[in-house]
Amino acid sequence: QLREMLYNIAARQVERVWAEDLDRRAKLSILNSMWVNGLTGRCWKIKEKSQRRALMMLRGGSAALQIETGRWRGIPREERLCRECGSDREIESASHFLLHCPRWELKRRPLLSRVMDACPGFDSVCEDMKSALIMDLACEDTYTAQMIFSMWTARFG
Repeated sequence: QLREMLYNIAARQVERVWAEDLDRRAKLSILNSMWVNGLTGRCWKIKEKSQRRALMMLRGGSAALQIETGRWRGIPREERLCRECGSDREIESASHFLLHCPRWELKRRPLLSRVMDACPGFDSVCEDMKSALIMDLACEDTYTAQMIFSMWTARFG
C-alpha cells in the first residue's frame, strides 16, 4: 500500500512538471492543446514506423519546419518564415503546414474533409486545437495518418 501511495505521488509530480513544461514551451503547443482538451491519441495503431515517426515529430514540435530549424540556428521566431509558400509573414509551424500553407492545398483538401466529418465544430476552434484534433484523429485513423504522411513526404522527401 505504501508502494502504491509513493507511486501515485511520483506520478502526480511528473504529470505536474510535464504540464508546466507544456505551458512554457511554444514548440509543444499541439501537445499542450491535446493535453488540455483530453485528446488521447497515442499513434500505436499506426503500423508504419515512418508514418508514426512523422506524426510524433509534428505533435512534439521537432519536425524540421522553419519554426524548429530556425530555433536551432538562433533565428528570431518571427523570422522563421515558410519557404514553401514564399510567405513574407507566415511562420512555418506545424499548424501552418497542416492548415494554411498554399503549397499543400491539394493534399490538404481530403485531409480536412476527413477531419470535418469526424470532428463536428472543427471550423469553430482555434488553430492549435485544429492541429491537435488533426493529430489526435491521425493517431486513431490510418487513412488520416496516410494523408498527413503524403504531405510530409512531399515536403521532406
